[in-house]
Amino acid sequence: MSTDTDEDLTLRAWEGDDSVKGEILRAHGTSLEKSIARLLPTRLKEQSEDVVCQAIANFWASRNKYDGKRPLGAYLYTIAKNIASDLATGKRPQQKSQNMERYGDHGYLDSFEHPVEAELDQVEEENSDFIVAVRESLGLLSDIERDVIEAYGLSDNHEDVNAAQLGIELGEKYKDGVPIPKGTIRQHKFRGKERLAKAMRQRGYDIENPGGKR
Repeated sequence: MSTDTDEDLTLRAWEGDDSVKGEILRAHGTSLEKSIARLLPTRLKEQSEDVVCQAIANFWASRNKYDGKRPLGAYLYTIAKNIASDLATGKRPQQKSQNMERYGDHGYLDSFEHPVEAELDQVEEENSDFIVAVRESLGLLSDIERDVIEAYGLSDNHEDVNAAQLGIELGEKYKDGVPIPKGTIRQHKFRGKERLAKAMRQRGYDIENPGGKR
């Protein structure tokens, strides 16, 4: 998520733009759910989405305490992580004022490390050549192909991606609010995947095989 996008979301949150909650969920929800699912015991993993939604609600309730110095994704992760911790231990925080106050408190959040940032730094350091190749290859796709590929790529199971819903969201971005047919979304997925695979092969990687490197 770009810094400019997060800055826009933050400013709109401070201004009280209620619609920004949905945009925060679209921008950070998928990555947060994956991270939170890894923290929850197996019996609770399916509740990762609820945890993320609760985290965004808690952030919203105490949004004026967020100073914008920490990346918004990492800030939300810390809130979600502690909600998940309470969930795993049976506390199950609800939308009560004291919980919102606690989880949104800046001093409380500062007492925790930020494993998302550290984990991303480590992954990037260990796979720098591959990551550069992916970025360069994605840069060759059209904007809409890249958005579609990224939407499917963030899903553990491609069948979970709702092409019709994705068409609605991308229609707002590219077609002045006119939904893009799901068949067209799937065409963008197919073409984008083919172009991405070709570009990666030219850089020495075969992303269609588990090993990745040719």
